[in-house]
Amino acid sequence: MGGDCLEERLDQRSGNLEAGVWENAEAAAEAVVPSSTWPSVVAAAGKEPVAAAVPSVWPAVAVSASTAAEDAASEPNASGQTASEQTASEQTASEQTAASAFARAAAEEAAKAEAVVEAEAAAETEVAAETGTVTETEAATETEAAEPEPSTDTAAAAFASAATAAADDPAAATAATAATASASARKTAAAPDLRDEQAFPSLGGPAAGRRNVAAWGARASPARSAQTTAVVDLALAQDPVADTVRQIMDATGTRIDVSHNRALGTSTYLVAGAPEQVERAKREVCARLSPRVTRVLHVPAAARAMVVGMRGRTLADIEKQTGTKVDVARAGGARAFDDEEQVAVTITGGAGGVAAAEALVEAAADKRTTRRTIRLDSLAADAAALLAADAGALAELQAAHPDVVLRLPAPGDADQTARVQGERPQAQAAALAVAAAAQRLLDGAEHVTVAVPPAQHRFVVGAAGATLRAIAAATGCVVRVPAAGSGGDGVRVCGPAGSVARAAAMVREAAASVAVAAVDVAAEHAGYARPQVYAQRVLAYLAARGRLARVEAEHGVRVHVLADAAVEVHGRTAAQAAAAAAAVRQMAASLPPWHFNGIDVEPHMLAALAGPDGAHFARLQAARSVLALPPPADAPRGTPAASLLVVYEGFNPAIDRIADAAARERATRALLRDTLEEFRATLAQVGAAQAVRTLHVPPPHQPALAAALPALEDAAAVAVRFGSLAEPAPASGRTMAKAPAAPPAADAVEVRGPEAAVARVAAELQRRADDAAARAFSADVAVPAAAAAHVLGRGRETLRRLQQTHDVQAVFGDGRVRLQGREPAVAAARAELEALVLRAADQTVETLHVPAAMHRALIGPGGRYVRRVEQKYAVHVQFPRSSSGGGDRDAEADAALGADEVRVAGGRRGVADACAELRELAAYEAEHGHTVRVAVPAASLRHIVGRQGATIAALRDESGARIDLPDAASDAAADALVDVTLVGTRAATKRARDALDALVAEHRDHVAVELHVPRRHHRFLIGAGGARVRELVSQAGGDPERLAGAGSCRVTFPRAAAADADDADTVKLAGDRRVVDLVRRRIEDLVAERERMVTVHVAVPAAQHAFVIGRGGARLKQLQDAHSVEIFFPRAAKGSAAAAAASDDVRIVGLPEHCEAAQKALLALVREVRRVAVPLHVHRMLGGRQSALWRRLRADLDVQPDVGHVDKAPASAAASAEPAPGAVVYRDAAADLAGLAAEWVLRGEPKQLDAAEALIAEHTAKAAASPPVEARVYVDPRHHRHIVGAKGANIARIRDDTGCSVDVPKKGSASQWVRVEGDRQAVERALEIIGELVDERA
Repeated sequence: MGGDCLEERLDQRSGNLEAGVWENAEAAAEAVVPSSTWPSVVAAAGKEPVAAAVPSVWPAVAVSASTAAEDAASEPNASGQTASEQTASEQTASEQTAASAFARAAAEEAAKAEAVVEAEAAAETEVAAETGTVTETEAATETEAAEPEPSTDTAAAAFASAATAAADDPAAATAATAATASASARKTAAAPDLRDEQAFPSLGGPAAGRRNVAAWGARASPARSAQTTAVVDLALAQDPVADTVRQIMDATGTRIDVSHNRALGTSTYLVAGAPEQVERAKREVCARLSPRVTRVLHVPAAARAMVVGMRGRTLADIEKQTGTKVDVARAGGARAFDDEEQVAVTITGGAGGVAAAEALVEAAADKRTTRRTIRLDSLAADAAALLAADAGALAELQAAHPDVVLRLPAPGDADQTARVQGERPQAQAAALAVAAAAQRLLDGAEHVTVAVPPAQHRFVVGAAGATLRAIAAATGCVVRVPAAGSGGDGVRVCGPAGSVARAAAMVREAAASVAVAAVDVAAEHAGYARPQVYAQRVLAYLAARGRLARVEAEHGVRVHVLADAAVEVHGRTAAQAAAAAAAVRQMAASLPPWHFNGIDVEPHMLAALAGPDGAHFARLQAARSVLALPPPADAPRGTPAASLLVVYEGFNPAIDRIADAAARERATRALLRDTLEEFRATLAQVGAAQAVRTLHVPPPHQPALAAALPALEDAAAVAVRFGSLAEPAPASGRTMAKAPAAPPAADAVEVRGPEAAVARVAAELQRRADDAAARAFSADVAVPAAAAAHVLGRGRETLRRLQQTHDVQAVFGDGRVRLQGREPAVAAARAELEALVLRAADQTVETLHVPAAMHRALIGPGGRYVRRVEQKYAVHVQFPRSSSGGGDRDAEADAALGADEVRVAGGRRGVADACAELRELAAYEAEHGHTVRVAVPAASLRHIVGRQGATIAALRDESGARIDLPDAASDAAADALVDVTLVGTRAATKRARDALDALVAEHRDHVAVELHVPRRHHRFLIGAGGARVRELVSQAGGDPERLAGAGSCRVTFPRAAAADADDADTVKLAGDRRVVDLVRRRIEDLVAERERMVTVHVAVPAAQHAFVIGRGGARLKQLQDAHSVEIFFPRAAKGSAAAAAASDDVRIVGLPEHCEAAQKALLALVREVRRVAVPLHVHRMLGGRQSALWRRLRADLDVQPDVGHVDKAPASAAASAEPAPGAVVYRDAAADLAGLAAEWVLRGEPKQLDAAEALIAEHTAKAAASPPVEARVYVDPRHHRHIVGAKGANIARIRDDTGCSVDVPKKGSASQWVRVEGDRQAVERALEIIGELVDERA
């Protein structure tokens, strides 16, 4: 047959290959397939050794790989370089990819092989004629060669598939097809043709424009150009293919010969006929006989639009050209891999078509982004975990692939899949390296199984896998715990040989760290018919009464109640856990099943049984020792946990005195039954008084009402049953409060409870049901396919707007929009949608020419301006991708737009109006978009911005221009120039530029200096409240209030808290260079002066300090200012004589010459002191600061009088009866105060003191000649203030006019007497004036 002739021809040709070809081929293969996987490749090829299996494979593989390498090398990348240029500039020889090394070696071997085979060209031409003699019957008969020598194409396919299988990773499969299908897809730049053999090298057909010397009969004889022969190699067919082959031959008019090679696992189809028919037959063979495979790859979610294309065109082209089915998951169902959202692309079809489709999908995704996340799903979980635990190996991988991110699972993670993120070529290479490194670790690892009871498994895992991570970090080993519920007790440890033992010990230690004791509560009373119900009741009771918590506290353990009512006790030691478990068993044993009973009670009836504040339950417990436990609020209906539990606690004397156990059990059961009967009677009584209301609600609306029921105000007080919703049946054997009522009809809702609550709940449910029924109105609007894009809007924006505006639901499908909601709202939305459909028939497209620089301004922040235009005129505005930042648009739509073009689509009128507005906006932008870039020093930017942006904000407001500062200005050197962009009208940008120049010039004059000033001088330089600092700035011609700019000078002193800091003596000055310089020099002068200052001590009697200081410190301040010194007076001293002497020491600080002058002036203020004793009645009449005598002493003689000591006068006798207002009582003051005196202290010059003593003696003599009279007049306290007058004016006038001493009781005093003292005539005159003042206000 023809197959035998072909095999003989191939045997002859294979013998002509030189031995040197394979030596180079083996080296090239090492670049593609790691040495560790080479034996598996050989095993898949079915030959040993390697040199005997591969030589005939190499030429075809070399030609295909050479073609892919040439295409890949000439394809420009994103930066404009070809792959070969990028390799030369960025990679070393050791970093070149496996595909590049394979391609170069393959190209050399292909050339050698072609030279060897060229001599056989004539013989190969005859092969097609020999095969043409095969009849249809013979062709349809499956022939099987015993052990034929594999054809080059068949072996190539086997070689490629074996290498892919050996790598055992999706990334390896992707790399294996990258040199073929992906390169062809990039070369064509459009959709690749299925007939292009470069896209399908494994099919064995001749590549267009290239001679494939390794294909069987692939090169037709020039004399018979109308006929051609092609070879199709597929996986070995498992089912008979004769019928299918015959159908293909009938349909295409070709002859097909079939040959099987079970050793290689391939089926070869030799197709002969006219070129067009052969191509058609090849497609049919691949589509119908190739085994169906499914591949799932993930692409970034952002690239989904590029894969699908506008209206699915790109996806349809891929399916049509490759004969596959491609499904792209929706973005909403995307999986998030770390920080990159991915969507799954599922490709189903023949192996070759799937490979080509995968390459086309990757190429389409590359238009958006070349970043990929590769999941190593086929990598064993143990291998990935070992690599994650080996920090050294992981660091080496990361260093070898710095441009990718390695995501390896941590122990305890739910997802144990390794992932690689980065640019696609780098990620694929890194994925291969990760898989190889992980497999090496797994191959060299040891495996040990540690027996751990299943109850201890959780402790081996730890909280969220913490223990597993700790073991991995300490030993580099992986611990695998059997899944919960599997029943296995073997914990598997996998890791390096020297660490497995240690990891196993850590596993045992973690398992033994907590002792566990299990308690089977139901087993304590094994004969009970319902052990599970009993266990739940016992545990519920023990938990409610705090018995389990008490066990935990007494034994130091944790008691865990599991879902199946089993109990586990966790303790630090086995003895601890066992003791606690025994205590739990003892408590369960003391509570037999007949101590429990239950009744189903609707939740809203529990309050009626419990009574006010649980009074009924409390009375029941006190009288019968029966505890009623209401069910938890979250207990599922229809389960034992949802019933009201009654428990006999064992303290009822009537039962406890029964000696017979059986009789006591019967009595206990009767007690609980009686209790439940009372509950039923109560429920029946309450239920009879309850109202029942039935609502008619269609079944579709009832689930929504049931979901909203818990949120209603009175929901807990009523019972609501929905006819269409099944209610859970009570658990078998439980007591029912009453026979269950028949369920309501399917369209009914029954509300039962107190009348008021039922009315409110029923009204609310009816309102919601009516609202749902009103919203059930629906209408459909047909939307033609041609108008769908315009009507629905971008991202179906129109539907969202209709939903928000009209409060309806809008769903598009099957060429129509379904509107659902209230009838008026649906009608309004329908009218609006139909209007859009009508307008869509009047669609037009207009392209505007707008400079690309203006696109950003027309789009607006976040697309605000362009969206407003679209909504206002019902149009769609499209900018080139670079302007709008992308979107879900196909690349073909962007290709039709130039860089300076803007497309407007919509109704004719809307398009015209929108274009007019866009032109106006462009014109406005042209006028106001004048852009000027000003280079300013980077150091000046902070000055331009100002404090909290105040300066630049004011600059923008004043100039009317937009001012954009550079983003990376903070990274620029201080002396570097950066560009500030000004945008606006020419006048505005000019104003802004002038202002910027002024600010830069101002900042240029800005200077900052630091002075070393000893800390002891800081307080002096600051002054009171910073007065001296402000004075220094003002004296230098600056403005103390300005923080920056001309005339500014900021003086900064270190904080007091930083006394121990290194810069505690540093004073900082910043501001205008001229002002700063003057202030600096003045501070230096002041510091120099203060360094020369001395301290002089002057003894000034403490008694005269107040006089020297003066009122309010006036005399002291005058003295300091006059002599430029500081004078410090000591505090008043109390205690010893030494302290009193120290209190006389006054310090003067200043320059020596200033201190000397100040000392003289200070001593000049010190006066001689004399003490004069005067009778007390004279003191009262003539003394006091406001008296005429004392004022004369001060004014005429410059003598300062003061009071030293005053004898205490005897208390005046109280009036026997309440006097009348205006009553006057006279008293002889001289007689009453006889023998009492007052001491006056006089300070002044000796001569003046002599005159003062004489004057005092003269007035004392006159007073003795005319004894004073004291009169006390009774005045209503409300009039006291009138006697005093405003600021004491009236009382001062009385004293001046009469010379009398007048005393008015202080405010708040109980006394009502006003005292007047003087000679009788003066006293009477004073009383007369006082009477006049009181009468005026009466």
